[in-house]
Amino acid sequence: MVEERNTEIFRRLGLREGKLGEAIAIILDPESDQNERDNGEKILNEVLRDYRKLPKGVSHGRWGLVPAIDILIRAGQVEPGPYWDSLISAQMREMMFLSYGATPVRITAEDDFMAEGVMCVAAYRSYHDSLERMRLLERMIALVDEIEVVLLTDLTPYIGNRRLTVRQLHSILYFIIFMSCLKAYPTKTERVATLLARYIGEMDIPTDDDGLLLRYFLGKNPLPTPESADMSFFYFLYGLEHKSISPQINIFSEIASCSDLSEGENIIPINPSADSLTIGDRLTILMTLRVDSAERLRNFEACVSFLLRTTDVRIIVTEADSSPMGNIFKNEKRVEYHFIEDLNPIFHRTRYMNKMLRKCPTTFAALWDIDAIGDPMALATCIEALSSLDAVMAYPYNGRFWSVTDFFSEAFARNLELRILKELPQPRYLMAGYHSVGGAFVVNVARYRSLGWENANFNGWGPEDMERYRRLEILGHRPLRIDADLYHLSHPRGINSCSSDPSLARSTKEEFLKVCAMTPERLREYLNTWAWTR
Repeated sequence: MVEERNTEIFRRLGLREGKLGEAIAIILDPESDQNERDNGEKILNEVLRDYRKLPKGVSHGRWGLVPAIDILIRAGQVEPGPYWDSLISAQMREMMFLSYGATPVRITAEDDFMAEGVMCVAAYRSYHDSLERMRLLERMIALVDEIEVVLLTDLTPYIGNRRLTVRQLHSILYFIIFMSCLKAYPTKTERVATLLARYIGEMDIPTDDDGLLLRYFLGKNPLPTPESADMSFFYFLYGLEHKSISPQINIFSEIASCSDLSEGENIIPINPSADSLTIGDRLTILMTLRVDSAERLRNFEACVSFLLRTTDVRIIVTEADSSPMGNIFKNEKRVEYHFIEDLNPIFHRTRYMNKMLRKCPTTFAALWDIDAIGDPMALATCIEALSSLDAVMAYPYNGRFWSVTDFFSEAFARNLELRILKELPQPRYLMAGYHSVGGAFVVNVARYRSLGWENANFNGWGPEDMERYRRLEILGHRPLRIDADLYHLSHPRGINSCSSDPSLARSTKEEFLKVCAMTPERLREYLNTWAWTR
């Protein structure tokens, strides 16, 4: 009798045969008694335990299993099993690993590269550990920026089509609706939602199942009955979501009516006539230093030597440590070195950067990591762009920050030739996808002061680079970019270059998430409490 009923459920919901389909059929069958439901959940837990055997598909594989089980749990259809959290953790680790590929399209899984966004929604709802949840939300905020990049990119070189498919747009919309409701990054999420609404409005939405589902999330029609049996289960899941998703749809409808469209970053081509040997009267390079390995000292020497060779700027270095190790340019007139005794194992970099900004003798300052190598012509173009466009901040690169192996880092340190990093074939990966915000940036010192300078509430390594960019963007001063790459020389990562200290990681992420969640008005009020800019 149970098998006959399950057959009917299979037919009605379009479930595929196998243990997963059998378990869900038993659980969802309204005629199942408690023993049958317990048996269904037992089978489901067996599937979760062996989830790696499932294909990596969104629609019918393990990437789709996570949001499906999440919806069933929150709808009271399934009790959280012992393998649920481990499944989420494993899948999110896999997604995070895949997310930093070398194309704007992160992954391809049954034509839905935004599986990561859908996964993030399910994982965020289910994580119990608050630090892991903050890490996940940090990634979700970064995804909002990456979605903007994708919406404004011609995707033909990557997926063969200029525009996204309806199913891809559906997944993006699902994620953006959730972020809108969460209000974790409201200023940017609203702009991206408006851009997404325009993007969808410029296309003819088909009348197939995918198109009808997209119209549902746009608030244009109620949840329809699918024509394809293959989509029935997913329509059923969205039906379970209906009560919780409806207010979010209303929020999106209001956002979509806004006229403030986000047009993306202003990426400026390198000026071929820009001269990095004539900017010293306008620009000072500021560096903080703590030597925690031989590679760090090598990188510092290489970076300063390269800048001295390719520019005419003055470089100010502040080393804060238990003893001085970086005073290696004593005979170089353009290098000003300061040592501050600091016995704290946590390096409070933002505080020292603010001290140097306060004493900066030029209109512009470049805050430069000792491991970052960039194109000197891009640096000169930054100065031109900041002057002509009356902007606050500019990055001397386009968002691509390449991690270089130790072999090529050593080769560069010996030769100081940019072509080693730029032209030679080598294994490397992007530090933070196509939207890196660390490494090096140039500011108008006075105007940057009015926007808070460096946030000294970050008292150690953390998301201070991401906070800086988003703080300026929320306040209406989105940084410029120059169309060049930046390169990161290799070094071991200790306590001051990774989030190994849980308490420090928690405090820095709390500060980052607090700023991202603010409106422009609330953020300006918050900046007025920062004593270091007075």
